[in-house]
Amino acid sequence: MPMSQAVTYLLAGALTAAAPTSEIPARREFPVDPKASPCSDFYAHACNRALAGFKLRDDRSAHTFAFNDSSERLLIAKQKFFADLVASTKEPTPRTRELRDVYKACMNVDAAKRDEKGYVEKTLKETDSISDPRAFRAFVEGRVLSRDFGVFHFGAAANQDDPDKYDLYVLPQLQTLPERSYYAKEDVIKDYQEVLTHFFKTLGKEKPELHAKAVIDFEKGFAETYPLPAEFREIYNSPTGITRSELQATYPYLPLHKLLAKVPQGVHIRNLAPKNFAWLNDAFVKLPLETLRDVYTWGALADYMDDGYPEFFDKWFAFSNKHLGGPEKRPPREERCTRYVMNHFAKEIDAELVDVVFPNFPTEKFVAMTEKVRAAIVFGLEANTWLTPDVKKRAAEKMKTATLQLVKPANEAEWDFHPAADYDAEKPIENQRLWQEKRQEKTIARFATARNRKQWDMGPLTVNAYYSSSDNKFVMPIGILQYPFYDPSGPDEANFGAIGAVIGHELGHGVDDKGSRYDEKGRLAPWMGEKDLAEFKKRSARLVDQFAKAGHDGELTLGENIGDLVGVTFAYRAAFPKNVGTAEAKKAFFLQYARAWCSEIRPKYKERLLKTDSHALGYARVNEQMKHQFGFAEAFGCKVGDQLYLPEAERVSIW
Repeated sequence: MPMSQAVTYLLAGALTAAAPTSEIPARREFPVDPKASPCSDFYAHACNRALAGFKLRDDRSAHTFAFNDSSERLLIAKQKFFADLVASTKEPTPRTRELRDVYKACMNVDAAKRDEKGYVEKTLKETDSISDPRAFRAFVEGRVLSRDFGVFHFGAAANQDDPDKYDLYVLPQLQTLPERSYYAKEDVIKDYQEVLTHFFKTLGKEKPELHAKAVIDFEKGFAETYPLPAEFREIYNSPTGITRSELQATYPYLPLHKLLAKVPQGVHIRNLAPKNFAWLNDAFVKLPLETLRDVYTWGALADYMDDGYPEFFDKWFAFSNKHLGGPEKRPPREERCTRYVMNHFAKEIDAELVDVVFPNFPTEKFVAMTEKVRAAIVFGLEANTWLTPDVKKRAAEKMKTATLQLVKPANEAEWDFHPAADYDAEKPIENQRLWQEKRQEKTIARFATARNRKQWDMGPLTVNAYYSSSDNKFVMPIGILQYPFYDPSGPDEANFGAIGAVIGHELGHGVDDKGSRYDEKGRLAPWMGEKDLAEFKKRSARLVDQFAKAGHDGELTLGENIGDLVGVTFAYRAAFPKNVGTAEAKKAFFLQYARAWCSEIRPKYKERLLKTDSHALGYARVNEQMKHQFGFAEAFGCKVGDQLYLPEAERVSIW
């Protein structure tokens, strides 16, 4: 890399002071902070100056430059798409008609007020007519497979023995607060009680405070048995099967019979939350009917009380801001409606826009880069010194055969669009209910077919990426391939530091503590022996302790921390084979990695993420990972006594 180019990526902008702004530039500058030593606080060194010039919008909870700058640009493009679509006199296609009508209905304030009030009145009439617990269970059972709130969310997941088949999973959706510890916070519960009291008062209930208390008591009991985020990571990657007869015999009062009747007999069922199912089974027969109705009413109506119920909505919004890190104000309606359609029709919108937004993307160049990172991982696995020979071979073979789905879907099977329907530009709530019905129909239909292993689980304009253990495949949409993650005209070393580390991170999930339970065909067939697994756990346990000291739940974030460690390590090896490269190029590599995680975040949202997010926060993803990178210490001259310097014997090396 020419010296001038390296210097550009080291400084990435002039050291000029300006008033903080929320504006999203075409390309954000990241001048380094010379007052912050890279060996003491590399995150501050790379991020301070950019963060000092940034102001978090009042209608945002957090902003990570590499993700949110790109997301905001794409959001603007999609808002323009809808504005043009609504204004166009051209005959729409079936797809653009759907998108247009759902958007127009969302934008129609008067229609929203009318539909909300009508839906609330209809739901209350239905619930008030329920006379006994048995009738309530029948009512809820009918709702599981309807357009309305159904207490249970169900879906189709890959069978762990044969990924060409679908499993059924079912989870209750009756916990409002993010995680069970929130129910132990007196200030949170006090304010939550006020929100619920206002809700039931708005509905015309007598003694609304008693209805509110009943819901809180229910949710407290529910949360005590519902798995924590860290527990779900183990649950999802373990065999949790239960037969249909066992499910019905163990939990006879769970209103799931109609759902099971729609699912073919041979479909395997996963029991992801047995303790919670047992608690809920008892609740359906032991709790007073009035409590059950209150719980259902809150779950069914809270999200539908917005334009028609401004006082309640404002109270609920203020609670979210105060305790959950929600924004201080709402975004403009145009943005909210754009996001609404994005959340329901992501692939449909992206199919219309991907080639417009990225008209000349150098796909071949990016694919070649991805293959270099894969080759570095394979080389590292084959050169590993602690894996037993057979396990080493299995791990390398899994990486060699991993499927890469890059940039955008290639065919209809990969797109996997939402089923078409006749949406109404005057009926926003009916549109939501119709969408829900089509989602359920699509899910039920899956159980009678071979599993679509080619489908993308996100649209190509998503600023993210993922690895699927069930398919041994890595998916990276074009949406994330923007600066600072990726610059096609920039130096390779900087690109390897940012997007290369993400590629290594995601592929690395295939051989991490959970990925190693799945073979190259996606079957749950652990291939690490006891000796290998013991050594793996010994090495990764140090990461648990390290990130706990950095203020995180080390168990919750372990998988992602392993992913970051593997990602940076192998991206570095891909960028600098045999460690050959200039000091400037190596600095540019690590600086670009750090720039990917520069973040501004509201304190309460940070608190929430620390309890629920499996990813460490930006400062830890940078500083804690640099301690294990020998190339970082070499490039910046870090030495004994520096905060980010670890002796070689103390560095964690997974592979």
